[in-house]
Amino acid sequence: MIKKNIYKIILAFALVFSLSACEQWIDPEINDDPDRPLDVDMSLLLSGIQLDMAYTLGGIDISANTSIWMQYVKGTDRQFSAIDVYNLRTGDLNNAWESMYAGFMKDIYIMRTKAEATAPVSNHYVGVSKVLMAYSIGTATSLWGDIPYTEAFLEDKNLTPKFDSQEDIYSAINTLLTEAIADFGKDAGLFNISGDLVYGGKVDNWIKLAHTLRARYAMHLTKKGTVNYTNVIADIDAGISSNDENYTFMFDATEAAAGPLYQFRTQRVGYANINTNFETMMTTDIRDSVLVDIVFGGFYSYRNSKINHVTYSEAQFIKSEAQVRNSGNGDAAYNEALKASVEYYFNLGYLGVLTNKNDELGYDLSKMPSAAQQTAWITANSKTNATVQEIIEGKYIHMFMHTEAFVDYRRTGFPVLTPTTGSQLPARFPYAGDEINYNSNCPKGVTVFDKLWAFQ
Repeated sequence: MIKKNIYKIILAFALVFSLSACEQWIDPEINDDPDRPLDVDMSLLLSGIQLDMAYTLGGIDISANTSIWMQYVKGTDRQFSAIDVYNLRTGDLNNAWESMYAGFMKDIYIMRTKAEATAPVSNHYVGVSKVLMAYSIGTATSLWGDIPYTEAFLEDKNLTPKFDSQEDIYSAINTLLTEAIADFGKDAGLFNISGDLVYGGKVDNWIKLAHTLRARYAMHLTKKGTVNYTNVIADIDAGISSNDENYTFMFDATEAAAGPLYQFRTQRVGYANINTNFETMMTTDIRDSVLVDIVFGGFYSYRNSKINHVTYSEAQFIKSEAQVRNSGNGDAAYNEALKASVEYYFNLGYLGVLTNKNDELGYDLSKMPSAAQQTAWITANSKTNATVQEIIEGKYIHMFMHTEAFVDYRRTGFPVLTPTTGSQLPARFPYAGDEINYNSNCPKGVTVFDKLWAFQ
């Protein structure tokens, strides 16, 4: 009995000693994963944000879904044949919602928080954060309407954020972009912009992007009758002024780092093809060899194809429409938009892609028009007294597979499209299934045919 008690005393003492001394003989950082840092420089955050935004917004969950409804593409197999007849399920959107809110939008919020916490404040990083957040929530509200924003990034402080009204979201977009322009006018602060994979930290380009986006999102509200078209035109004139200033993202030519639509097109063969309606529309268009392909879409069939976020051509189409709606003439801007589109796809967008062409796709390079042929076609297709319908139809072709075409259709009714089933085209995305299930504030019972506030 005595021996057992002695053993117990020794064991208890050893245990107390080991607990008090464990930090001396066990490295307290032993479980820290060096591949998962707890803090990231703003430059690395920015690079990752730009990559994630391009992959998500230019990928199948958003770009391809809206492009099926806008009849650039036809869904022909599996869930895409269902989407083609407007059966987009809530579960189909979990990945898109999470990639935006738990992915790049959360990182944008973190980047802004870090930039505002430096001493002095890193004003230009703050400006970039506001521009990218405005673009993010602008895309999200155009698809879902009411969305989380003011309470969206509080993590465990609020796991069920409220849904801000779409009207409030558009107001927030304007505020973010206006503040961003002011931020860029200040000294850089502690850190200059680095890690910028699109503009290389050029502040002037970010200012122009902010002006162009402010014009874009103002024009979303044409049906509300509140748009100041003079301000829109002024923003365009202060915005992106050439194809060299386009906000586009090019992926890598390697298979592992290829663009999202190339990966979809090669990994899910037969799920979607070019829509015959769009193919017919493009019969006499010089960009036919770029945008139309028997498999999917020529421009996005290459590994390093670009994601077109915001382009000079879009800006000029916006200006043209604003001028016409403001009782003016939009021909000069329309014709500049057409010229910029042709030059972009052939000289800046597509030809750069062809350098790393995937030969098995079998493109006929003899179809590529010469500079003289491009000029002649642009001249022959220039407009006189362009109408809103003609402007939107011209813009529709340039905005190939871009979500803005879905916006333009809902606010103008152009181009005129015949539903693949029923009597109406979809008007919105349903909310993601996980958000419906786990956030009690998520609106319930919406359908793809329910019109959003902005487009009523």
